Amino acid sequence: MSSSANHNEASAADKRHELLQRQTAALEQLAVVSDPAYAPRKKAIAKLVSLVLLGSGVVLGGYEFALFLLEAYERRAMVANWVEASRELYEVEGNPEAALALLSRASEFDPQAASVLKLDAYVQGMQTVEVLFNLDRPFSKEDVSQYGKAAGQAVMLERVDPDSPDWAILRGQLALVAGDPDRARAFLEKALELEGGNAFATQRMGLVHRSLSLAATDVAVQAAELAACKALLHESLALNPKSKWTLLWLGSIALEQDADPKTALEFFEQAVAIDSRFANAYHSIGQAQEQLEDLVAAERAYVRALELRPDLSVSLAGLAYVYGARDMYEIGLRYARKATEVDVGRFGSWTMRGRLAREWGKVLETRGNEEDVALVMAEAIDAYTKALDLDPRNADAYIDRSALFQYANKLAEAGDDARNAVLFAKEDPFAWNALARVQAKGGFHQEACASFSEVITRDAAFDEAYLGRAASHEALGDLPAAAADFESAVLHATDDLRADILLARGLFLERRGELQRALADFEAARTLQSGMFDAWLAEAAVLLKLDRAVDAAAAARKARMLRPESAEARAFEEKASQVSADATALAGIKAQTQ
Repeated sequence: MSSSANHNEASAADKRHELLQRQTAALEQLAVVSDPAYAPRKKAIAKLVSLVLLGSGVVLGGYEFALFLLEAYERRAMVANWVEASRELYEVEGNPEAALALLSRASEFDPQAASVLKLDAYVQGMQTVEVLFNLDRPFSKEDVSQYGKAAGQAVMLERVDPDSPDWAILRGQLALVAGDPDRARAFLEKALELEGGNAFATQRMGLVHRSLSLAATDVAVQAAELAACKALLHESLALNPKSKWTLLWLGSIALEQDADPKTALEFFEQAVAIDSRFANAYHSIGQAQEQLEDLVAAERAYVRALELRPDLSVSLAGLAYVYGARDMYEIGLRYARKATEVDVGRFGSWTMRGRLAREWGKVLETRGNEEDVALVMAEAIDAYTKALDLDPRNADAYIDRSALFQYANKLAEAGDDARNAVLFAKEDPFAWNALARVQAKGGFHQEACASFSEVITRDAAFDEAYLGRAASHEALGDLPAAAADFESAVLHATDDLRADILLARGLFLERRGELQRALADFEAARTLQSGMFDAWLAEAAVLLKLDRAVDAAAAARKARMLRPESAEARAFEEKASQVSADATALAGIKAQTQ
């Protein structure tokens, strides 16, 4: 036989083999379709498959037929193993990226495998749910588009494989993301009806009850729903004792709902014991240590989380907070910047950057770096602007940006932000306080008094409102009302503001000629806050008025040590020293004349 004939025969055999493979794959796909409409034809399909296989045996011969069956079996077994491993990667390990990568590899072997296509749709849908579930801002247009795609995948799964719990789990989680926990519960109940003892579905049902607890206004309902949540999470953990994610949720509930950081820490550490590279658990440990006020331990946990996942923006923001809380504002700001670079769509990272830029600007101001102060304060305003681009109805961001505009003497912009804050949070005393501060700085003291009164109506212990109203009353000439508000401010003073309130009352008393009382307030203020430049300077001025020049010079020197560049402190020290010297000389002259 010629080589050409052999080639043609081999080519024909290859084509027949390829055709039979496609036919067999198509028939296998048809056979596994679980739509009830196909049920009556299952026997006919099975017979048809048998006939085709019989025909293939005749065509290919015994050896080729056996080899074909072996390869098909091995391919199916490999794909099935990959599908099983992918499900474990997602539901147990919580790693959708790795699960989807494995499914992609399985798809290369068998592009038409129904099990691969279904699980891929399920994991992609759940990956979208996780992203949307963790947003700290309203949905964007892109978020809505992703939600719609995930919803389409859920509907497809329900139609193709209604006996699997996957579609019900996915639809339940989508309902939860959409803020409809009652509908979510119905879907999760269906999932557990389809597959009782499903640890993952049980865990997700627990999260539904958590949302129901958060949404409830009745205290008894809140407690009942939270108890149901915990019970289901513990049931899920009993079904799968190695579920690090269930432990993470139990810890998060202890931390956020129960305000019990010690118990939360125990759950998080159990999760780390299961997976020593669990970055999310290390981040949660950092949060728990924050509540326990162990900032060094919190820092260590956040650093470890970032070693494992350098792109974990929440841990970058966590480090920013830890350094800011320790007055290390420059380092904190650097981490806040990284957090916004890693995830430009996270609202909390932008507000953290704004707060730390503001605090670092205040530090630079004490050093006389005016150009640097302007740059950092502009960065703070820009950070809050980007936060408001993500959530235009967020009153807190308007309040903070209003203060920054006020600092920059942009009163029109500050007023706009304060009014927006009141618009979106009319019952928030901080919103009214922001508006009152702008009105007072603009010289509208009558309106400021009214707005400060709105603050106090909503929070009778709001120290800053009493302080602000006292200043406006004094500006309007109502000194008795001002004195009463200063007393109320001191009475309700929080630790953060007590020194400032004492300083302000001392200056008020000094203006009224009550020098001894004023001196007592200044001494108390700088005792509470030894680095309080204004308190030391005010004390020097009063001591000079009380003819205590030596003490005045010492107080002025303390002020100048805090701000060596301060011309005012230097002038006070020189004046007090001169007065002291003159007094000494005069005393000497008097002694000689006697």
